[in-house]
Amino acid sequence: MADCPKGSPKGSENRTFDFETGISRLYIDYSEILQLSRGVAGQVNPEKYDFVIGIANGGLAVAQIVFDEIRERNPALGVGSIQMKRYRGTNGGEPEFLYFPEETLRGKRLIVCDELVDEGATLGALSRKIDSIGAKADYLALYEKDGAGFSPERVAREIPRTIFHEKKDFQNWLVFPWEKEWGGKGYIRAVG
Repeated sequence: MADCPKGSPKGSENRTFDFETGISRLYIDYSEILQLSRGVAGQVNPEKYDFVIGIANGGLAVAQIVFDEIRERNPALGVGSIQMKRYRGTNGGEPEFLYFPEETLRGKRLIVCDELVDEGATLGALSRKIDSIGAKADYLALYEKDGAGFSPERVAREIPRTIFHEKKDFQNWLVFPWEKEWGGKGYIRAVG
């Protein structure tokens, strides 16, 4: 695994526990993103879809890997993105569409990729929007927390919402290599 931020434990699972905030952070590196994305791509029949769509930011890496894995079986398959925002810092709000190529996606068959389904609000809002333009979609995520309100058809790894450690429950947060907490250098560390 790539090195996680200074002060984080090394080993098979790069996890920290903050006893003041009650938050546990699991640092995910690009090798795990690649492994899980390739695994879940093997469950996708590319002939069923017109586009692989990544939800920016984290879903972009997943979508590109899935697209690369399946495009040989459907040379007409396209790849694209949707940009949504829900979190402001650590607080979730109503999902907001920042970029949605409505005319391009109208009536198409989509496989929508994201890195994490936490509460499911983002995918729920996106599902309603996709339905409203007559498109059909299946959803894929690398990680899904238990109790999510919207579950994708394909999930690489289910994770608990809380972690019990040293007689205390901690909120289970995932930190991806493109996030600021990784120092914005996760990709560089992972490949060279």
